[in-house]
Amino acid sequence: MKSAIVLAVLLMGLREFNALAEETPQKESKKVSVVQHFVPGSKPMKGESDSGGASVTELRPGPAKDSKSLFMQAWAGVGDSFPVHEKSTQLFDVTVKEGDDSHLVLEIKTKDATQKIEVKRDKRVEATVNGRTFSFLFPTLWVAADMGEKPMSPQAMIILNCDPEK
Repeated sequence: MKSAIVLAVLLMGLREFNALAEETPQKESKKVSVVQHFVPGSKPMKGESDSGGASVTELRPGPAKDSKSLFMQAWAGVGDSFPVHEKSTQLFDVTVKEGDDSHLVLEIKTKDATQKIEVKRDKRVEATVNGRTFSFLFPTLWVAADMGEKPMSPQAMIILNCDPEK
């Protein structure tokens, strides 16, 4: 008899819980593709780590299967510096001197020279460094975000390419 009462109370509680759940509006999370903005000094967007400095890949053959072009990417904020390496040899350093969501000013430093270039959003800029031509790109990034969210990052993505035959 006691088990029947306990079971009845549990069932009534479960029924009340289900009724309450049906009345509670569920928050829809519809992801949309939006542009991620580069905002120096902002907090990292949801899901992005706060690395506290630049992060880079090594200069290596590009993603295309038969690519002869060398490729690397970096994530850096204003004031961050990063080395450009090829096969573990450092070629030069790049510092993000200033910038916003529309452009970056990069300082390229070798043992013998320093030069500054301005890279506008989605426009390739070439620079000759140690006798080789490198192209720099500050691309627009599209990310998944909740409807109405305006994602921003304190770091910009910078892509470098170099044709080893140039």
